[in-house]
Amino acid sequence: GRHGVQLVACCLGILCVVLITAIRRCNPCQRGWLLSPSESSCYLVITTNNYRELKTWEEAGEDCRQRNADLVVIENKQEQEFIHEISDSDLYGYWIGLRRTSGVWKWVDGSDLTER
Repeated sequence: GRHGVQLVACCLGILCVVLITAIRRCNPCQRGWLLSPSESSCYLVITTNNYRELKTWEEAGEDCRQRNADLVVIENKQEQEFIHEISDSDLYGYWIGLRRTSGVWKWVDGSDLTER
């Protein structure tokens, strides 16, 4: 974009992720969150059909942070496939934790976009 920042897609949903740091009995995720197949993360998919409730990438990230989470950083093919499964294909897309600044793609955790 004009200011060296290009956001990823225009979307109707948000994918938040919380890394599980301690093993708990039963379901380690909060109600409404989904446990990853690796049982290392919890995911929350937030969607809306109301145009007025759509969020910018920054607002989506803040929404996740208010839930003690962040936009998803896709670590591997297994996680990518899981996210695809839990996503609603009828929507235009979701915000994820990836953006391009000054021509460089970076994840919200600071890591570079690479072939994983």
